[in-house]
Formats: sequence, C-alpha cells, structure tokens
Amino acid sequence: MAYSTDWLTWEQSRAAGPVTPKTAHPRLEVMRQRVTEAINACIDGSRSPEASACMIGDTYQGHWTLPFNECKFVWSEIASASLRVDETFAPRLADLFIAIKAQPDLVNAAGYPTDIGGRFWKDTPSWGWMFYEHALDINPLEVHPEVDPRDADRTWREQGSGLISCTMFCANLLVRADFETHMERYAHEAMEAGLELGYALNEADRKIERYWEIYLPPAAAWVLIAGERLYELCFGLVGGGRPEAKYWSKDRWAGWKEKFAVMARGAGIDEDARCMEFARRAEGRMEKIEEAEGSTIHQSWIDGLEHELAPVDARPNEYKAAPSGD
Repeated sequence: MAYSTDWLTWEQSRAAGPVTPKTAHPRLEVMRQRVTEAINACIDGSRSPEASACMIGDTYQGHWTLPFNECKFVWSEIASASLRVDETFAPRLADLFIAIKAQPDLVNAAGYPTDIGGRFWKDTPSWGWMFYEHALDINPLEVHPEVDPRDADRTWREQGSGLISCTMFCANLLVRADFETHMERYAHEAMEAGLELGYALNEADRKIERYWEIYLPPAAAWVLIAGERLYELCFGLVGGGRPEAKYWSKDRWAGWKEKFAVMARGAGIDEDARCMEFARRAEGRMEKIEEAEGSTIHQSWIDGLEHELAPVDARPNEYKAAPSGD
C-alpha cells in the first residue's frame, strides 16, 4: 500500500493516511509527468541525458521515503521508452539510464539517504525484472483470453518492432556502461532464440510459423551494436569468472557466424529479404571483428613470446641482478 508522496512532514503524511494509486495525491501525478517529460526530452535530443537524469532525481529529492511504486514507475517508463527507440535514439536512452544510476542518493527531508529494502538509488532496485517484464518478455505461444484466436499470430507479431527496439537499447547499455549491467544474459537469450531454438524444430513441429521474422533481427542487432563484446565473451577475454561464462564459447561464436551465413542466402527462412539482409550484415560484422580482434590477440601473443625469448639485458624496466663483486 502506497503513502502520499507530497512534500509533507511525517505527521502530515500519517494524518493523511495510506492512499491507493487511484487516489494518489495530485502532486504525485505532477511528479510522474516530470519523469515522463524528462525521458521524452532525452530521447528527442532537447535535453541531455545528464540533465534529464538530474530532473528525475530532483523530482524525488526531499521525501521521507522513496515509495517502491515510484521506483517501479521510473523503470517502467524507461522500459516502455525502449520499445519505441531506433538506432539513433537507443544510445541516448542508454546514456540516460547510466546518468540516473550516477545520480546522488535520494535523501529525505532530514538529509538522510532513503532506501528500498536496503537498496539505494544507485543500486537501481527492481530494475532488472521491471525491464524484462515491460520490454523484453514476449511469449508468442500465449495469447490473452480476450484476443480472438484468429488474431493470435498478428497480435504477437506486432511485438516484433518493440523487441528489436529494446534490443538496441540493451546492446548500447552493455557497451556504454562502465558497471555491471547483466545485459549479457539477454544477449545470449537473443542469439539462442534467433539462431538456435527456432531452427532446431522440424517443420511439422513448429508451433510458430516464420519464427525468424521476430527473432532473427534482434540477434543480428546484438552483433551489429555489441559484436566486439560478444567476441570477448566467447573467447574468454572478459567475464571468465562469472557463472554465465558457460554460455559463451569459441564454438558458439563460430556456430552463430555459420548460421548467419546460411540465412544470408535465404536457407531456412523462406528467402525472406529483410531477414536475409540482417543476416548478411551480421555475418559481415563478425568477419570484421575476427579480423580486427584476432590480429590484436595474435600480435599480443607474439609480443609475449618475443618477450620471454629475449635476453634479460634486452628487457626494459625489469629487475636485473646486480653484478657480483668478483
């Protein structure tokens, strides 16, 4: 149950009693409008991500508590916004989230940091599941009871554009943030859905026709935007000590590249021109990454080998035994 979030003293808030979202204080609606305006202004470029983040933070500064519903509201607004961005606006939305996390902790009227269950603003409480629920989670095999079964296919296919939009947001967040985002798990899910699961089924067993129309473009988007990071994960250059490292391997990278190559020729996807183009671009991107990253790794290995074989006197900045007095 929520409580009034107007600029009230604790005594006034207690006297006002609990309120439900339907009877929330008018000031709450104004605050939510400010949050929405800040997000939209960031996306359309009329306000910088940093300025928009400050606007959102300032909206909630000074409360005795940070209501859980308000924290969820901010995340749900960002998740909803991620469904309508393109390659131009997705980086701005990612930068907004990064800037929000960098904001100072929200403090109450007494100047003390306020938290939700021991987690503060910089900890982005409930962000992960809110984003997944409001943006990434689509299930083509389940349709709302009120939807005409004849419209079921069209209903879930309409989510395709939103899925690739929020994928672009996720990929940009992965490569732009200097903190743990856990976006790698979504990348793996997208690659698996787009390149593995849908094509492992026999034609007669497919419950979803033209599965690739929805799931191949997001898989390609991950490669086009965050391909270097995926390469690093697959080749063990980053994230080796984490549990999810088991989902990445050199064989997987090679397998994904091969499947993109096959689909770029129209095989298995009914020669769908749009998906063929996505596959072609993704395969080309992987080729370029291999050329750039592979040569860097190879040169690093050669440099290390030459260093080991070089005479001690030729190694710079290393300790050398002092000559004996003999």
